[in-house]
Amino acid sequence: MRSALGREFNMRAGASQRAVVRNLATRLHALNPRTNAQVSLVGFATGALHALDRAAQLNFDDARAKPSATEFGKEFKKVLAAISRGRGRPNAWLAGFYLHSAMLRLAAVNERLNKLLRTRDDRVRSVRRAVNSLKHHVDAHISGKRTVLYAEVLRAAEIVCQRLEGAVP
Repeated sequence: MRSALGREFNMRAGASQRAVVRNLATRLHALNPRTNAQVSLVGFATGALHALDRAAQLNFDDARAKPSATEFGKEFKKVLAAISRGRGRPNAWLAGFYLHSAMLRLAAVNERLNKLLRTRDDRVRSVRRAVNSLKHHVDAHISGKRTVLYAEVLRAAEIVCQRLEGAVP
């Protein structure tokens, strides 16, 4: 399946993506943050890596980037019923939840790094734009207009981790 942007939507995250996340976690584990800002940055990035790992563990499917409002509406009702009854949530929904969490955290860490370092690094632009859309457009979650694939979020994590390595001893 192709998006309006010509990208393929048939990739599922899994074991190879989890290996990349583990490598990034190993790299951040080697850091020694000392200031409140450094600890906060590493902590937020840790949450992003956890969310990316969980999305891959749950086999996030890029096809969800081109949603059907009708199908998602049905899915959300099922999830709400599960929450109200104290039951488990569907893996597909959880994977999307975790991917969005990773995106929000990565955009925040990159913005905080720019403030700390007084830079304007925007190499995670697609993630930043998708997050801004999620925050400001009422239909963003299901519009399919600002689609970001798992691989793009993973690449953003690599960039943010590299920036952290330069900012935190």
